[in-house]
Amino acid sequence: MWGVSPSRWWKRLGGLVRGPGVPDEDGWRRSLLVALPFAILAFVLGAVLEPLGRPPYLLDSVAYPLLALGLGALELILFLRPDSTPRVVLGIILTCSVYFL
Repeated sequence: MWGVSPSRWWKRLGGLVRGPGVPDEDGWRRSLLVALPFAILAFVLGAVLEPLGRPPYLLDSVAYPLLALGLGALELILFLRPDSTPRVVLGIILTCSVYFL
């Protein structure tokens, strides 16, 4: 799959759940890998439910799907490249800050 052998995929999947006594390499990665899917779900639900209650705002109808896709891309980057945690955290902060300003 995309030039990566299946055994490497299983190795990466196994690296998500570390055994007891094995420290997290940076303290953030596992937390983000667990929390980002919930943020993505929130934006997807916002995109689906926004037009049901009232006339949707154009910004929200465009921004919610884009934020869900952006956070999904950051989740994938974080999963595939464990050393990218600082860049992913910066990406999350900048992306969400721009929206909420």
